[in-house]
Amino acid sequence: MRVFYIHQYFKTPEEGGAIRSWYLSTALAERGISVDVITTHNKKEYQKKQLDGVVVHYLPVRYDNTFGFMRRIMAFMIFVIKAVKLMKKLKKPDLCYATSTPLTVGLAARWLKRYRNVPYYFEVRDLWPEAPIEMGYFRDPLSRAFVRYLEKLVYRSADKIVCLSPGIKEYVAKLMPDKPLYLIPNMSDTDFFVPSQYKMPEANNTLTISYIGAVGPVNHLEYLLDIAAASMEAHIPVLFNVAGEGSKLEYLKQIAKDKCLDNVSFVGRLDRGGVREMLENSDVVYISFKNIPVLETNSPNKYFEALAAGKMCVVNSKGWIADMLEHHRAGFYSAPSNPYDFVRKIEPFIRDATLLRSYQENARLLATEQFSRKQLSEAFYHIITGEQRPSKINKELAYILNP
Repeated sequence: MRVFYIHQYFKTPEEGGAIRSWYLSTALAERGISVDVITTHNKKEYQKKQLDGVVVHYLPVRYDNTFGFMRRIMAFMIFVIKAVKLMKKLKKPDLCYATSTPLTVGLAARWLKRYRNVPYYFEVRDLWPEAPIEMGYFRDPLSRAFVRYLEKLVYRSADKIVCLSPGIKEYVAKLMPDKPLYLIPNMSDTDFFVPSQYKMPEANNTLTISYIGAVGPVNHLEYLLDIAAASMEAHIPVLFNVAGEGSKLEYLKQIAKDKCLDNVSFVGRLDRGGVREMLENSDVVYISFKNIPVLETNSPNKYFEALAAGKMCVVNSKGWIADMLEHHRAGFYSAPSNPYDFVRKIEPFIRDATLLRSYQENARLLATEQFSRKQLSEAFYHIITGEQRPSKINKELAYILNP
């Protein structure tokens, strides 16, 4: 079997960032499937590499996290054009798997289906264009109508759709009630990220809380600065680390400086090894999104890494992750509009180190039982091949393979 895997922003473990596509594409290759990944890089020339049994085609399409909205759209469309040109030259595959973001990768997959009769499965990582619409983009009716048409076109043409969260699956089901839908959330690499063996902190010691990920408008890390200020005012021993880059980074640094937030440190972007080291030296991980409803459906990669590392999580967005954390006693929801809600909820973990340790252990258990890379990769393989669900998959994951 031969598969084209289209992901505009494919990353390897050495590069860091979200490596879900690396997990899934190499899982197929390990099981004997020939995989060609079609992606981009910021270099000037096309490159072809063999990585972990996968052939990766790097197309030259300039992109940076600091790009404005329209410049990003331009990069998306350039990739579609170049991907189509490349696929014309490559041997015809049996299947195409296209993953957002951006949604426009579905246009390349749709071309392959229409002109080379290749079925495609589409992976919805987040709800685009719903997210930019709720954030204030596409304000005029004509542009909104166009992007919603594009969304339905990509979904309708797909043979199967894989969703990354229950909320995403519910949203897509309303648009495409007759389409086979599957749920495979992001995964926890429980072999690479493991609970650190440091001594359990004594009561009232300083807690280290880390944020790892993009620093952009969607993440709205102003919430983190608000709780840092509230923590200082309440004189609770909490330190915050922010690891990442993005268009809001310098702005946030200036706010922290203006407010004299001595309990906040910015450490820049980390590679995968650096992420593991930061997690080893953290007590809690903070997950941040702007307070708009569509972002409650997200499946943030760093959340699953935090679970694997056995870290209690704090999330400032309601939705499936907040419900899961509180149900499994692995973390809590902190209201973004009320920073003192965070202070009130974190204080018991400062006073009682045993309570903190129990939440950390519950986080690791959640990773191993429901989100392990091994189990979810196996589920993905059976979706791609159409084979019957393997009996060894954890009963907690049985719903994944039921469209």
